[in-house]
Amino acid sequence: MAQFDGLLPDHQRAHRRPLGDGGLHSAGLVLAQTDFEQIERNQREGRWDLVGNLLAEQGNKLKAAIADLAQRGAQAVILGCTEFGILIEAKDSPVPLIDTTLAHAEAAVDMALQQ
Repeated sequence: MAQFDGLLPDHQRAHRRPLGDGGLHSAGLVLAQTDFEQIERNQREGRWDLVGNLLAEQGNKLKAAIADLAQRGAQAVILGCTEFGILIEAKDSPVPLIDTTLAHAEAAVDMALQQ
C-alpha cells in the first residue's frame, strides 16, 4: 500500500477495511495525500530551494507508488488532488494518468464554448 506524509488516520483505516465494510482496499484503490503545508510555508518565507527539494521528493514518492500500482496490474491512475499534476507528468508514468484538475478544466471550457 502506498502512503504519503499527511495521510489521515481515518482515511487509512477506511482504506484497510474490506470494501463491503466501507473500505477501499479490495477495490484496488490507493489513497495518498501529499502534505503541501510545509511547501506553502517555505514559499511564503521565500525558501525556494527547499520548495524545489520538497516537490521533487513528493514527486518521487508519487512516481514510485504509480510504478508499484502498474506492476500490480493497474491500467490507469487517477490524480484526484489538484496538486498532483505538478508532481508528475504523463511521460513519467508507465500507465495513463487521469488528472482530475485538467479533466474538469477541459470540461468547463467545452461547456463554455457550447453556450
